[in-house]
Amino acid sequence: MSVNGHTRRQFMRLGLAGTAGVVSSELSTGPASASPEEASNVLEDADHPRFDPPASVRSVRSVCGVCFWKCGINVELNEDGTPLHISGSPGHPLSRGRLCPRGVGGIGFYEDPDRLLKPQIRTGERGEAVFRDASWDEANSEMGQRLREIIESDGPGAVAFLTHGAAEVHFEHLAAALGTGHHAHPAYDQCKAPREVGYKLTFGHALKSPEPVDIENTDCLVLIGSHLGENMHNLQVQEFITSQVNGSNLIVVDPRQSTAAQRADIWLQIKPGTDLALLLAWTNILIRDGKYDHEFVRDFTAGFELLSEHVAANTPEWASKETGLSVQEIEDSAAMIGAAGSHMALHPGRHVVWYGNDTQRARAMAILVAISGSWGSRGGYYLPQQAKLPTVEDVYPELPEFPELAERRDSGYPFALGVNVNGIRQATLDGKIKAWVVVGTNLITSLPAQHETIAALKKLDFLAVVDVLPTEITRYADVLLPAASYLERYDTLCSSHSRDPFVAVKAQATEPIGECRGEDQIARDIGAELGLRKYWLWDSVEQLSKDTIAHYNATETDFDQIEWDTLIQDGYVVVSHDRPIYREGHGLGSDGIERAGAELKFPAFDGGEGDGRVQLYSPDLDTLWRSKVAAGDDPTGYEPLPTYYRPQAPPPAHVRLLYGRSPVHTFGRTQNTPVLAGREDENSVWASPATAAAYGLEDDEWIEVINQDGVRQGPVRLKVTARMRDDAIYVTHGFGHNSRQLTRAYKRGVDDSALMTQYAVDPLSGGTGMRVNFVRLVKPNSA
Repeated sequence: MSVNGHTRRQFMRLGLAGTAGVVSSELSTGPASASPEEASNVLEDADHPRFDPPASVRSVRSVCGVCFWKCGINVELNEDGTPLHISGSPGHPLSRGRLCPRGVGGIGFYEDPDRLLKPQIRTGERGEAVFRDASWDEANSEMGQRLREIIESDGPGAVAFLTHGAAEVHFEHLAAALGTGHHAHPAYDQCKAPREVGYKLTFGHALKSPEPVDIENTDCLVLIGSHLGENMHNLQVQEFITSQVNGSNLIVVDPRQSTAAQRADIWLQIKPGTDLALLLAWTNILIRDGKYDHEFVRDFTAGFELLSEHVAANTPEWASKETGLSVQEIEDSAAMIGAAGSHMALHPGRHVVWYGNDTQRARAMAILVAISGSWGSRGGYYLPQQAKLPTVEDVYPELPEFPELAERRDSGYPFALGVNVNGIRQATLDGKIKAWVVVGTNLITSLPAQHETIAALKKLDFLAVVDVLPTEITRYADVLLPAASYLERYDTLCSSHSRDPFVAVKAQATEPIGECRGEDQIARDIGAELGLRKYWLWDSVEQLSKDTIAHYNATETDFDQIEWDTLIQDGYVVVSHDRPIYREGHGLGSDGIERAGAELKFPAFDGGEGDGRVQLYSPDLDTLWRSKVAAGDDPTGYEPLPTYYRPQAPPPAHVRLLYGRSPVHTFGRTQNTPVLAGREDENSVWASPATAAAYGLEDDEWIEVINQDGVRQGPVRLKVTARMRDDAIYVTHGFGHNSRQLTRAYKRGVDDSALMTQYAVDPLSGGTGMRVNFVRLVKPNSA
């Protein structure tokens, strides 16, 4: 087939390279296996001219802090130390010398004129954003006094730390020193919690980041609601391009024709909320046709017979009625998966909190991975490597012992792998938690049910917020502290999962502007105010990093040594090469080097040995399900094998609200940064022609969006497109900010989070399902 003179694969190569290269072709993600000349040709074909940055006098290697991916960066600076340009760090294992548009535009965090520059203390009512400037000494003293009063009255468990990004480790240390068990990562429960629990219940391993999906070597990539090319997970986008250039098949399951779906061999425009029905039908077909990995199932799994019996009723005909897909579409996609065998890569997704049954959907995906034999197989899931850095307690054995943690008040989810932010919010509303310290996370727009979050904020006795920008939550702070951007501070060493174990340094590239401080210093100073300074035996993260490397070199026997000067010069050090990442007999590396022979280990969920097998039928869930039944409690969602339930139907005249990511923005964090705001300054509402006609609306018309509870957002442009189903609309997340201090982002577009007044909490993981809201579209100022 040809498209405007290009073959399908040429079209794929050009289109995806263009998607990844929004800001500058030098940093666009091209085929991972292509030479620089080949990549340049692709980018020139994609019509993105090469960008020549201003001349610099020196550069610093570090790690990008715009999102969680932790790409290696090279920061160019002029003679006075001002950052001029950010590019990819050559050869870095997680980015291979390339950056997405957000990484390039990250310099905007440094130069944003709306940045917080001084400590402030609230003088008005919470939410009014009325503050006075204060010195750091006064702000720290105010925090110390307010927190001490709460701790003396209600104990350390009345204090919660809610953090995001590199700051997490510093405030986790502070929480441990204080003795509170309430240190939560809110993004986890709004993103990947069900996935991690589902895979851990099945394989005994959570997937972590980056997901170990061998995309560049796969024969068939399956994406279920995963928007590669839009979410811009750097290395995976590069591998996605490579896999397409190399001719792999692509199946995309999505109610919307996403960037990836436009390029799919099979696009399944599924009815929202019915993905589990499709997964069960695929499993049914693979077992029916014998297209599963018989040896892997025999040697490494438990419960296959029970699984076979369970999915016997989940026929393609049954699934067709549930999903809105034809029987032929279900059969053809299953056949493509079966033909790929163990070289099938089913991407587990990242933002997977959709409908409240999300752990069970993740279990169904993990089961499909297992019976296909793609775990530990080239083109399926590789077995990631990680350099084991010593803990703070290892580095400083003289560190005082941490106090016993106060009782947690966030529980209720039996397999949650961390402190649950929904539980903390509820415990606050119940009066059990009295103080929050919020760092780098805008809880008002990142959590559903904004009314509940705001009610909790107003009920607190004390709220401290640490951030770079004046986001919505900063308006409620009692004490507001200006954080240095990631370019202006050292942070702890990075050793992410990868094909090759490595250590990277998060180095400071330039001096903080204004009175901003690094989050490590802020945490240490709060600790000092609370009489906990003895738990910091280092004066800077740079010193901690050096001491960590020294201890690593003195004790590590399995990996190569690390020279500090080399680490600073290159930004990273790979500490071992060519270790096995595939199971025996299942693959060469992409460079042709034999990388098979890795041992498969499948521990129990609690970390014990268990029976050493992949749990297709979960004994942990079996025990819990039986206890629910015996107690007369509702066992729905606790079944030992994934069980489909029909999703909630919309109210009359409403359609389901779906959302996703922009390739040039990170969640709601970057809409105010100068470069990236210029690339995309507002979102729009996608609706099908039939949906628009039903509401009496036309393409490019200004509209408003009203949800099932009467919450109204807009005005916003309507995009009428055949790429949407008739029973849903789509909005890009992160826009419509309500903080006047964000001068570029204020009221630009709609805030999808404000429309999420309803949510469904997954009973197993505590993940927050947010695709349970329904909306209707109206002309501005109409009922």
